[in-house]
Amino acid sequence: MLELGADPASRSLVLPRTGRSETASFGYTITSTEPIDLRFIVCDGSQILQTVRFQGKPGGAFESFIETDISSLEETPRSFDFSLLVNDSLGGKASITSISEDDVRIDIFEGSDVDALRKEASDILRSVASKPTMAFDEALKELADVGSRTLAALRRWVKNWPATFDRVQLMTKVNALFPFEFLYDGPLPLRPDAPTCPQSATCLAAPRGTACCSLRASQEVFCPLGFLGLNVIVERHAWDVDQVHPLWLRRSEEFTKRKKLIGLKEIVFAASDRADLFNDDKDVLPEHKLARIADLTKEFGARALTWADWREAILRTVKPPSMAVLVPHVDGKKLYIGQSDAVFLSGLEMGKVSVAIVVGCNTADGEIAALSLPNFVMVEGNVRVVIAALTEVLGRHSNTAAKILGTKVREASQAANSTTVGELVTALRRDFLARGIVMGLVLIAVGDADVVLGGK
Repeated sequence: MLELGADPASRSLVLPRTGRSETASFGYTITSTEPIDLRFIVCDGSQILQTVRFQGKPGGAFESFIETDISSLEETPRSFDFSLLVNDSLGGKASITSISEDDVRIDIFEGSDVDALRKEASDILRSVASKPTMAFDEALKELADVGSRTLAALRRWVKNWPATFDRVQLMTKVNALFPFEFLYDGPLPLRPDAPTCPQSATCLAAPRGTACCSLRASQEVFCPLGFLGLNVIVERHAWDVDQVHPLWLRRSEEFTKRKKLIGLKEIVFAASDRADLFNDDKDVLPEHKLARIADLTKEFGARALTWADWREAILRTVKPPSMAVLVPHVDGKKLYIGQSDAVFLSGLEMGKVSVAIVVGCNTADGEIAALSLPNFVMVEGNVRVVIAALTEVLGRHSNTAAKILGTKVREASQAANSTTVGELVTALRRDFLARGIVMGLVLIAVGDADVVLGGK
């Protein structure tokens, strides 16, 4: 039981496979007429299973509601090193609840360094992804600087922040942006104009968890490997308090019993002509050539030029598509493909595809939850996984990202061994940076808690 300004109260609870558990009881003394706002969190070690809010004023009605329910059914749970619940519901103030193996605490960071840096990171991410004139190395350094300062501020505020971690659970509302992947750990170079480490491409191509060389510690070069999103598996869980039965609250399945997305082949593809409105970057190596729409059609098949074409393809019964790759231009509540064919968000059809890759203008970030494309796509259709961008992205990045993502997801679905989407996206971020594409740092995946790609 958590209350802002009070020490957490803990009780042990055994959850049987069937039947009811024992009752966990908490004593609470009402000493004033101030509103009461309690959060009850059910944890398995450092993993959050469920959160419930209890709110009201003495003498009046009290309300109790479940915020999240992601109870794990795994026989051998893959433990989290750390869990964070980021919220803004404490009187409209931003808060962060942190859970480690032996400590739980809640901290308000509205007006703090963390809050200001979170906004700065968001602004820089948008700038980096939408400014083709910004040099790749310079973009990474700016992100690393704000990521380093944000991590330092979090360590000051969140006293139980671990020294290292491999797997993190991050919980937010569906429209909340908390750029955990862009936190930067380790020393930055002493000079802003220091070169990027010449070994970085080799290190990025190495398996996740491979030890970094000593050059970062020398502070003479910039090392991209400091970004946590390149080294840590972030499993995102989001909730929408306005949904009666949110799809986000689907229970996680035991890993061996999760739905396997196998042999994804048939792909529906559409893109806005605007995605090709960029000049070739003369500094890009031939093997890292930026993709054009024509390159995507060679990979995925002819693109839908109008929304009528898209609906016909997405709803077909002969060889129904299993994946959708969409590179739209987003303007307000309208999505544009082809020359300039528009559809309202409410008119977007996804049929029965299992995986949707939606990379365009801020496709994973909305002012309100209903405008977040992943939220809309998953609630309205049968899509199990959505991979989208957190920021506005130009075609020079969107085409290349969509091509790589679609190809890699399809390959993973046809592989003999299973992999989670979170593991795949982390590996792809490393691949993007090795190719000189900063786009990888603004990609997130949602909805992968109950599926795996590939496997026998």
